Amino acid sequence: MAADLDEEAVAAGRSPADAVQAVAWAKASQVITRIESESTPFDRPRLVVAADTTVIGPHGAVGKPTNRDHAQSMILAMADQTITVLTGLVVTGWDPDGGQRVVETRVVSSVVKVHPCTTAEVAAYVATGAADDKAGGLELQGRAAPLVAEHHGCFTNTMGLPLCTTATAMQAAGQPIPMFPECWSFAPPGLQPLLRPPPNPQRLDGCGSVPPSTGQE
Repeated sequence: MAADLDEEAVAAGRSPADAVQAVAWAKASQVITRIESESTPFDRPRLVVAADTTVIGPHGAVGKPTNRDHAQSMILAMADQTITVLTGLVVTGWDPDGGQRVVETRVVSSVVKVHPCTTAEVAAYVATGAADDKAGGLELQGRAAPLVAEHHGCFTNTMGLPLCTTATAMQAAGQPIPMFPECWSFAPPGLQPLLRPPPNPQRLDGCGSVPPSTGQE
């Protein structure tokens, strides 16, 4: 179920970390309200998971590109720079009796060093459409992977949903989940050797983000 809200208005005036958490909470709240108005405690889902991701570039928070020319200039401004990817995560819902709400919130950060790249390289990437509607214009799990020089932290965070952190938040909210592959395994094979330990380990809830044979120097 998708939320429909003005994310820029929710984020306005907040720090990037506060903004992603506020937008994630606004998404979750909107969905919760719809579910409560359309269901009974006996037929509603146990939990709602909502997330919002932003990119912090050299000059501050970077949103989604408004068009492909904007995407190209945005990515060129990040070339040969270090950027931070922040995701705000909210897991909320109802206790097993359908009564009291449960809420778990997290903010996860990953750091990415972008390769130096030419205008032609960026234009070719943008022309594929991969930059459309992506935070910072970067589809890091796909066509933008060659633009990455180094990646620190949870890889699935840069995809928009940090899986290990989501799992721990769901478990804290009382919802056991099945096992799934470690986060690093979602990275394209060519990018896996560039993965490094998290920049903020205490905020990643033990995310298995780094392959056992890399990034351990």
